[in-house]
Amino acid sequence: MVVGTSIDLPGVGLGNYTLTVTKNSCSASEGPFDVLENGAPVIDDDQIVIEDPGCEEENGGISGISLLNTDGNETYRWTDADGIIVMTELILSNVGAGTY
Repeated sequence: MVVGTSIDLPGVGLGNYTLTVTKNSCSASEGPFDVLENGAPVIDDDQIVIEDPGCEEENGGISGISLLNTDGNETYRWTDADGIIVMTELILSNVGAGTY
């Protein structure tokens, strides 16, 4: 569905959008571009470090995560595969093997 026909796309709702530019019979597309909730924090995991725990030990963790669009009033919640909260800090530490 076409939601705009200019280079700018103001006033659209949350979602993913793709820009397609057409000239004569040729076209190019780029995207998707995500429009997120205004003010929502963004998790940047480009520098993530996952430390696997030792055999039957609980010394693994996840660090290197950056946050964008934050004001210092955020709360954190790491959950395991069962949905149980295992940590409430940005850096996950001292955990055993598992899915978080």
